Amino acid sequence: MPEVVVPLTYAGATPQSRRDVYGYKGDPPNLAAVRRLSILMYYFTVAHWGCIQRFTRMPVTSVVTVPSGRGRKPHPLEEFVTHYFSKDLLNNEATFVGQPREGRGDGIRPDDFGFTHDPKDQHVLVVEDSWVSGSNALSVAIQARRAGAMGASVLCLARYLREDDQVTKRWSATDAARKPFDPSFCPVTRGECPPPLDNE
Repeated sequence: MPEVVVPLTYAGATPQSRRDVYGYKGDPPNLAAVRRLSILMYYFTVAHWGCIQRFTRMPVTSVVTVPSGRGRKPHPLEEFVTHYFSKDLLNNEATFVGQPREGRGDGIRPDDFGFTHDPKDQHVLVVEDSWVSGSNALSVAIQARRAGAMGASVLCLARYLREDDQVTKRWSATDAARKPFDPSFCPVTRGECPPPLDNE
């Protein structure tokens, strides 16, 4: 399992964030959706990039995106992350090696994924645009650990919430669910940013 899963926003059945994670990769892309997701990622990289590393107590050394199971190449997410992470971090690529979507089962399937380079001894950050069941992002993270990565964390642009789920209903009724976006709110801890490490 990942060291940590970091959702930048939550999406219900119809809200804007749900539309945006589809719209940014449209043909043509929805430019307003691209701008809104870019703002989320910008604030994360500026204000909370260090939070993942402090929370997990290890620096992120490699960033990969969850590849398309439908064969879309390049995937818009690959282009999106190049604006926020250096080439030194974009030093590997997760690949889909499983069966086409119509022929594979549901659930976590690490064997459906591989890497273009050995992730051994790396702390791999797996970036996903939308987390529904989380099976693809979790599968990539697990496969990274199987291949010898010292750690694997997940960053998702939007975490989908099932509105018929009782936990979701309880959370949706709280004040936290109705608060506007606050860039100072830490998406890693869901609260205060973790304290600096001793060597910082």
